[in-house]
Amino acid sequence: MKLIINFILLMSTSAALATGFDLDKFQVGVGTSSEVVEAVDQRARVFGLNINVLAEDKLSDELTLFVDFTASFQRGSNETLGEVAEFAPNDNLNINAGGLKYTPFNFLKLTAGALDQSEYNSPLLVGGTTFAGVQEKITWSFLYLQAQQSIPQNNRLTQRTGTVEDSTPYFGMETLGIKMGNKRTIFKTEASHYLYRDLSANIASASREFGNSTNNESGDAVDFLYEFEGTNVSAHFEHIFLNGLRVLSSGQYLYNDKAPEERNRGQLAKLGLGNKNYLVYGETFENQSDTSPGFYNSKYYGHNNMKGSSAGIAFKDKTYTFEIKYTKTQVIEDLGILQDDMELITLNLVKLYEL
Repeated sequence: MKLIINFILLMSTSAALATGFDLDKFQVGVGTSSEVVEAVDQRARVFGLNINVLAEDKLSDELTLFVDFTASFQRGSNETLGEVAEFAPNDNLNINAGGLKYTPFNFLKLTAGALDQSEYNSPLLVGGTTFAGVQEKITWSFLYLQAQQSIPQNNRLTQRTGTVEDSTPYFGMETLGIKMGNKRTIFKTEASHYLYRDLSANIASASREFGNSTNNESGDAVDFLYEFEGTNVSAHFEHIFLNGLRVLSSGQYLYNDKAPEERNRGQLAKLGLGNKNYLVYGETFENQSDTSPGFYNSKYYGHNNMKGSSAGIAFKDKTYTFEIKYTKTQVIEDLGILQDDMELITLNLVKLYEL
């Protein structure tokens, strides 16, 4: 009830701001979602109502204020033998992104605030989460350089009392990218150097359940066996032919320099066919045990020490988005932890309103 009241107040304030202050962009998305999880060590049946608000306001020619938040109201059931019930239904209000964008020159953009990591399109490295930090981007024609310095969030973990970390966790990413396109063709590729540093024992403990290698300690003594620093490459290509046929190809390659062979690589490939609005696609993926911290990468690919495939159908136009997807994962190596093969069905439907 407290969440609902807070959300109503926030929506009312946002609507008032949109009307009274003439925001440059104010978009509301209302939709439903569902997740069905089946594995030996966990089962979940979750249905949710999601309300997303995206707003932007140009404070000046150079400075823009933006916010993107979602309220989720979920019901269902969850059974798990692990300590981290990541598919459990819950009610929450999340900031997906927000802060200030400063563009002193056409080729330079600086962003500070809550940074949406899903923009990297690299779910094996970092999923749809938000880190507090700063980002710099320099663009020359179709080329760009981008960097971020951020603090990884841990708000999905139980708060501890009486304990202070030795240092602040850190995530850094430096990217060289190419982006080109027109009405019928889109091409984007990025090559990045990434670094996680000073991650807490809580993160290591949760990530052990997600397939990472850790020591055998417990409590504040849990630690990752390997550091996380390496290379991430992503690519995306789409083309619509004159007859209306759309082809899509995308992928990700991940390599951790600090982990040994057979534990340090991840790859994801996606192929799709459709038209302007519809897409039928298939994916294949493998993410070895120590490419990235399992707490931060996507649960929809099984985190780490997993391989598998997916098939899905997606629809998108100016007002509606819909996607249904089936994923099957398999454990790569028996690490003696609570990890099992999994089947997952996800469904999302969203209606967009521009105000």
